[in-house]
Amino acid sequence: MDMTAIKHIQDTALAQHMSENLTKTSSPLVALPSGFEVRSLEGHMPTRTRYRAKMSTTSIQDYQKYVAEFDVDGASCFIDTANQELSATTVFDMGTVEAPGHCDHQATLDLQHTAAYKALQAINSSKVSQKAAAEWIEDWHDNIEAKDESGTSMHIKTAINAIRRITIEATRTTEHEQGDFRTQRSAMESIEAKSKEVMPHTLIFRCTPYDGLGERAFQIRLGVSNNDKQGGVSVLFRVVQWEAEREKIAQEFKALLAEGFSGLKVRSYLGKIRS
Repeated sequence: MDMTAIKHIQDTALAQHMSENLTKTSSPLVALPSGFEVRSLEGHMPTRTRYRAKMSTTSIQDYQKYVAEFDVDGASCFIDTANQELSATTVFDMGTVEAPGHCDHQATLDLQHTAAYKALQAINSSKVSQKAAAEWIEDWHDNIEAKDESGTSMHIKTAINAIRRITIEATRTTEHEQGDFRTQRSAMESIEAKSKEVMPHTLIFRCTPYDGLGERAFQIRLGVSNNDKQGGVSVLFRVVQWEAEREKIAQEFKALLAEGFSGLKVRSYLGKIRS
């Protein structure tokens, strides 16, 4: 018996052994003679052996609708609020520790910033020129309510004109005193921002931060300083309790998803999932 016959007998025995084991899989498989490469026959069947899909959306309503449609035991939703981007991922075929699934069927929600919220983020803690500050308020005047130092609302055009007409007055006072053993010199310089109009002290910026969430009112404090390098006036915008407001938005997002999952089998967690 030559080596070719011996190899043929070995390959035949191995093929029979592999075929017996392949019948135990959930997907139909076959062992081909060429190196006994294993290939799936699922593509030639009328239906798949299991549901596989990756759904993604920016709509909370469509996300909740999809999760409700495919709600099954073992489905888990992971809500991520760690960054400024709010997102959630639901894995439907996660399974259990005893019978883990393939995690092939998932749905992802990525909320999008609204244009107004992007503008608020960009201006927060920014020092801009006098002209840029007035133009920013003018561009977003539909979202803004201006208030003076006493908290009284003022017309938005008055606030814009006041910022455009800000001037810086600098006063320098020098005192000089000489004695037998010492010479004392002190200087005091004060800088005061003045305008021919009543200056706005705070701005109330109202907007919907993300599509699908509720409207919020952000309080912006204004500050003014001279800019020696550019020879003009700078205006500082600062959102009051910015981090606290972001936390409230994240809490609203989590609560909204939990409300949408009420009565469903899907479980929700705070965090990310990597499968």
